[in-house]
Amino acid sequence: MTERPPASTRGPEIAFSWWAIASQVVLFAALGYIAHGWNTLRIDLSISARVQSFDGQLAEPIAWFGNWLGERSLAIVLLAMAWLGLALLKQRRDLWFVALVATGRLIANPLKGWFDSPRPSAAEVEIARVYDGLGYPSGHAMTSAVVVGAAAILVARRTQGRVARWRLWGCWIVGLTMTAFARIWYGAHWFTDTLGGAIAGIAIVVVAANLSGTIVREAPDAPPAPPRQTPGP
Repeated sequence: MTERPPASTRGPEIAFSWWAIASQVVLFAALGYIAHGWNTLRIDLSISARVQSFDGQLAEPIAWFGNWLGERSLAIVLLAMAWLGLALLKQRRDLWFVALVATGRLIANPLKGWFDSPRPSAAEVEIARVYDGLGYPSGHAMTSAVVVGAAAILVARRTQGRVARWRLWGCWIVGLTMTAFARIWYGAHWFTDTLGGAIAGIAIVVVAANLSGTIVREAPDAPPAPPRQTPGP
């Protein structure tokens, strides 16, 4: 039977607790239940007021970059480029990972309709422009979590050392925070919207990481070689 490549060439496995993922799902649903309907939470009003009080010269570049990280067009381009590059390199585990991440983000599109939670209004916060659609969960926050998280997992699978990986997770958190700040600063979303979007995006990435590792471990890298014929006497 064909031997698999050594672990060093495959890169370290990145796996997450399924119990932790289940807790994320429960937290996401509970937060959505609280945000459901046309009620406005005090914590959302308070955080929006604080975020929008930041000096514009400092906040504008942060908000622009955070908003850019959550753009759907950016996610499509980066995931497509990653998939093509990994296909050329024949990285089966990471090909599955990117495909599962993209599929998960696509499946999550109808979530806003389920929770029916409105965006902030001009009577409550300052709004950069009129935003269409519903609020919870924030699509930009979810997309940012998917894009930055997918990049972190792909790099972490090629990185040795706990400190280096913690730096990657830190970059993930910073990216999410910048996108959440942007959506609140522009008046596009409430804090609960961005938190829900971040939780959903993180869940998509970690589930894809677990499943891609499982699929490749269980599937042989190549069909077994046919048995040799023993020459007769």
